[in-house]
Amino acid sequence: MACLDNVIGVRSECSDTTPTTSLYIDSLVSTKEMEKFIDAPHETVSELFTERLAMAIDEVRTDVYTHFAGNYITRSIIDSKRIGIFDEHRNASAAIANTYKGIEVRMNQTASSMKFVLSGLTFYSNHTGNVDVKVFNTISGELLDTITVAAVADEMVEVVVNKEYSSNLEPLYLGFVYDSTGVAAFKSTVGLTGCSSCSNTAYHSVNSWLQTRAINNPIASDVVQDNITGTSDTGGLSIVYSVECDHKSWMCNQKSILARPILYKTAEVIMEYALYGSDRFNDHNTKKDDYTARQLMYKEKYDELMKSVLNNMIMPNNDPCLKCERTNRMITSLP
Repeated sequence: MACLDNVIGVRSECSDTTPTTSLYIDSLVSTKEMEKFIDAPHETVSELFTERLAMAIDEVRTDVYTHFAGNYITRSIIDSKRIGIFDEHRNASAAIANTYKGIEVRMNQTASSMKFVLSGLTFYSNHTGNVDVKVFNTISGELLDTITVAAVADEMVEVVVNKEYSSNLEPLYLGFVYDSTGVAAFKSTVGLTGCSSCSNTAYHSVNSWLQTRAINNPIASDVVQDNITGTSDTGGLSIVYSVECDHKSWMCNQKSILARPILYKTAEVIMEYALYGSDRFNDHNTKKDDYTARQLMYKEKYDELMKSVLNNMIMPNNDPCLKCERTNRMITSLP
């Protein structure tokens, strides 16, 4: 769970992993200790720490999920549709040199624990050859994924993708585009009637959370809002998506209170590695009793901290993926 990866850090001679909190694993397990039992495939303390931290976060996440299981609505897929309707008359979408063509989606999830899942895409063109469909965050311009389509002229080529995208309760902007230089395609639109006001704000509402538009963007420029132009045609690109409940994303907003449990769980699983996962330590076993006692101590401390945390975590309100248990009230009507 990437949003929790940096809540605690490790100090080493080569570099420090700076945490978002003031917590370092060194307060419980020192770098020198870890150097004594580090073993293949780990080459550095940092590698060992990163692996054990990931394990600890996964266990913490599972414990939180299990505790609140009754609050999760079992429905996981909120909506599933296709964006990009092909023209029944096979009207041409001409190649445009040095220009990205494609689709942008904007998902408003500021009050909901949801994720956008790209199930698959279809490319319909008059072109044969590999076409790279790139996925950008259209706020930051970051390239998130590249999906290669083996295009065949006059054929609708489908690719199964199954990629997930979320943004931790912030609006999510995604662009799915390809370089249209020399690539002639068949017209497709984001609505049955196409774009009615093709400006850079011409979004088509798909549902309560999702809007979309066909876009162009100069290849020489970052794929961000200032450079994107809304247009009438996706350039033969169509995507199938689902909006799904992301039952664990709201934990990102709880990372400050989860930091100490993560610290102790990480120390516990490091001791577990020292006792059972490192041949190097077992060959020079001089502190087994000490490490066994410390593993138990860290576990007990984790259990104590998690009990308090779980009793004080507040579930989000007005979330279509979560349900809140309301306190029953008795009202007496006076005559």
